[in-house]
Amino acid sequence: MPDAELYVKFYNESKSGKNIHFPNSKATDLETDLRTPIFYLNRLFCGYRHKFIFDEETLLLLLQAAGFTNVNKKGFMHGQDNKLLIDLKNREIESLYVEAIA
Repeated sequence: MPDAELYVKFYNESKSGKNIHFPNSKATDLETDLRTPIFYLNRLFCGYRHKFIFDEETLLLLLQAAGFTNVNKKGFMHGQDNKLLIDLKNREIESLYVEAIA
């Protein structure tokens, strides 16, 4: 799932004047007026039909509250169950990976 904290960080850095390249931005974004930082946050949320976006803190808390134990942030293609390691390499930079044991 996309890491909302990463996008908020990029948004804040962009608003403070830094030149930021948002993950999965497209060349056509630069040819339109749709290149403001909030555009990328909205695309993350609405453009991919997410109902909720998570940061690490929130996702870990919700999984623990649901009864999962040993809840940890993981890296791309890291985890105990190889059948679940199916994400695409191009999503690595923007994704939040968490493993939770029931």
